Amino acid sequence: MTPNGSKRRRPAFSAFIRGLKCYAKVPGTLTLHGLWRYQLLPAFVSLVLSSLMVVVIYWSSRGLAGWVDQRIVLPWPWLDAAVTWAAGGLAFVAMVLGFLFLHKHIVIVALAPFLGRIAETITLAEAGPQPDTSMAGLATFRRSAFINTRSILLEIFGTLGLIALGFVIPVLSPFTSVLVILLEARFAGNGLMDFPLEYRGLSVRESVDWSRNHKATATGVGAGYLLLMLIPVIGWMFAPTFGTVAGTLQSLDELKAEGALRSVGSNDS
Repeated sequence: MTPNGSKRRRPAFSAFIRGLKCYAKVPGTLTLHGLWRYQLLPAFVSLVLSSLMVVVIYWSSRGLAGWVDQRIVLPWPWLDAAVTWAAGGLAFVAMVLGFLFLHKHIVIVALAPFLGRIAETITLAEAGPQPDTSMAGLATFRRSAFINTRSILLEIFGTLGLIALGFVIPVLSPFTSVLVILLEARFAGNGLMDFPLEYRGLSVRESVDWSRNHKATATGVGAGYLLLMLIPVIGWMFAPTFGTVAGTLQSLDELKAEGALRSVGSNDS
């Protein structure tokens, strides 16, 4: 059966909280299934990737400041220095915002083969072998790249629309800011919860539809992931794996509630 979320739908707020609270189960799950050692490589790769992005941002902002300094010469040294620093500072802030926006998806794609293996191990232990299993490294990477690229594009359009709405109607700005965060969390959760859906045999389209029908749960999972990513270094190292484990556990919970997941020892597909 293709899960469509039509059975036993939980209230949105309750589903959001369940997705967020699922992170409390992650350390115990990693210990139970002996997966802590698999945390090391994704943590190292994520840290290196994140650090490289930070270095690029730093040197790019300095380069832009130098470019402005060479082309804009003002008769007052203090003003000339202020303009240079302002250009570098604005460039740095803009790139940091871009980093925060893209970073959560980039690390998921880069680590997809490793994260997919972790999700597969947990699903196999929690629910037994699943039908139509295909978790080959390159295929998982391509699938994750497609889903997260789609999410990035939708986030950009959604974010620009919400920012425009807040600009046109200033009184709505606090609400649109919250909606932007929830929008990012929703699509981050989509990418994290896809790994067990891939192992379950769902196509990309079926996974997107499933996530849409479980948007509150995906938002809760994504919110936990975003909170971890806000922690420099430590968060960058642990967020991808923790988010994948939380997304896997919550996906399995939803699939079991819908009767769409074969349990261990079952002969049903």
